[in-house]
Amino acid sequence: MKRLYLTSCLVVASLVLTACSGTEAINLNKENGEAGAETSTAPDAAAGTADAAMPTQSTPANPQAAAAAIAVARVHFASALGTPAEALSPLQNGLNQRARERGLSIETSDKATLVVNGYFSTVDEDRQTLVIYVWDVTDKAGNRLHRLQGQERVSGNDSGWQAVDAETMTRIGQKTVDGLLDWLSRSRT
Repeated sequence: MKRLYLTSCLVVASLVLTACSGTEAINLNKENGEAGAETSTAPDAAAGTADAAMPTQSTPANPQAAAAAIAVARVHFASALGTPAEALSPLQNGLNQRARERGLSIETSDKATLVVNGYFSTVDEDRQTLVIYVWDVTDKAGNRLHRLQGQERVSGNDSGWQAVDAETMTRIGQKTVDGLLDWLSRSRT
């Protein structure tokens, strides 16, 4: 039964992955006022998205190292795979705005203790567009410590990424930082 569940999850994840309309990894940090493209160092997108269908959290290989990274959290948002260029700016604005409001340190990759990679897709459903997002939080060694996931519905006449407005992407960025900080506060206690 467990094998059937895993197979079903992989099939669903494959369908979600095919709905992605972009694959360029981006640097979500504001460096020189712009979001710049960078080479993806994210895990295999298919593997990351396949796990998205299962509400699980991996156990880090070294719990002491994970606890140390969480205690001094300095976050680097490394990528948002699947998002078109026009969705990145409002996403970045939402992440940066909420991080400033809540006192989260967003750093460049060399200064970060935690790395966050995002995976996005859209699905048309009942005359609405559903934006599905997953963020994997890893330590510097690449061990997954936590997964944040969610979805936002967008109504309108368009479909896919054409239906997704800036406010939706800003809201996703804000919810991401809130979820990350909630997890960090629980992990520190």
